[in-house]
This record gives sequence, structure tokens and C-alpha cells, in this order.
Amino acid sequence: MKNFVLEIFDDEFAVVTYYTVRWDENRENETNKFVHRSEDIARKFRDARHFARTIWEAVRDKTIFIDESARRITFYDGTEQDILL
Repeated sequence: MKNFVLEIFDDEFAVVTYYTVRWDENRENETNKFVHRSEDIARKFRDARHFARTIWEAVRDKTIFIDESARRITFYDGTEQDILL
């Protein structure tokens, strides 16, 4: 049987007190675990967004026109490339 403890998480407000759950075998409460997971997800999203933007800018700087109907890309130097689907 798992035991848990209700702990005060935030009591800075005059009217409201926020509580959190901490399992007996854990040192960290569930609210802090959630916050840390959310921060990790946000950091990974920022890293992925930066990577995608870097790739997009590299392609954009070399591309002048993308014609999806003709499935061709025309580059600044005048060369063309078929879009493979």
C-alpha cells in the first residue's frame, strides 16, 4: 500500500492555500515534478523550433521560387530541381 502526504505548496495568498501530494518514498512532491517536466518539454520545443528555423533559413536563402504545381524549385543561380514526392 502506498502512503502519501498532503503538503502546503503555496500559502502566499491571504484567502487561498495550495496543497500538493508527496508519496512517502519520494523526496520531491508531485507539483514540482510536473513543473520540472514542463520546463524540460519547453526547452526541447525551443531547441526543435530553433533547429527547424535554421534549416528553413538555409533553404530559403538558396531558393527563389517553389512551384508546387510543376513540382519544381528554382534557385537563385538559375538551376532547377524537381520536387520528389
